[in-house]
Amino acid sequence: SLANGTVFSKNTYYLNGLGELQIKNGTSLDAIAKLVNTTLNKSVFTVYIKADTTYTINKVKDGNYKLFFNLHRTAEFGLGVIAGLSVNLYNFFPGPLI
Repeated sequence: SLANGTVFSKNTYYLNGLGELQIKNGTSLDAIAKLVNTTLNKSVFTVYIKADTTYTINKVKDGNYKLFFNLHRTAEFGLGVIAGLSVNLYNFFPGPLI
């Protein structure tokens, strides 16, 4: 199993600000959270968050973002699963992240 907070990708251009985003996975399923800048439709940060844990993305630059949250019914995320994003449950938070 991967460690909580395993970072799959990050775009440092968007990670030099004063913002902080705390992501709480309050489910019983492991997840991959992906922060996307909606102005340019660019991925900013993708991280693995274990069930019932929290992860904080620091130094987020001002901007408009969406958080995509992919839940998986098993505790294992193999590289093939991540590359294909073949997860069982998927959601995003449409409102502003404040």
